[in-house]
Amino acid sequence: MSVKDERQEEGARNEQKRAEYIESQTRRHLMDTRGLELDDKGAVRDGQWQGGGRRIREEEVKQLEEMVEMVEVLKKAADAAGRSSTREEEDPS
Repeated sequence: MSVKDERQEEGARNEQKRAEYIESQTRRHLMDTRGLELDDKGAVRDGQWQGGGRRIREEEVKQLEEMVEMVEVLKKAADAAGRSSTREEEDPS
């Protein structure tokens, strides 16, 4: 066997190891983050497709952002009210 053939075989082995590593880490990620149970071939064990859900419309995103802003305003107001009532309790003059 020539040096060139040995290098090609080593390269093929390294590619195979890399592919196996990527597959194992992808499987691990899906199991950890999505809670999927995968079999040895990567198929979902319960047979149910675990899709990402429906697409969120731009209007819905804007509404959610508005709600977050409202909650932040209410939280600031509550914090301010809490600070002012605490001051009144400490200094009743």
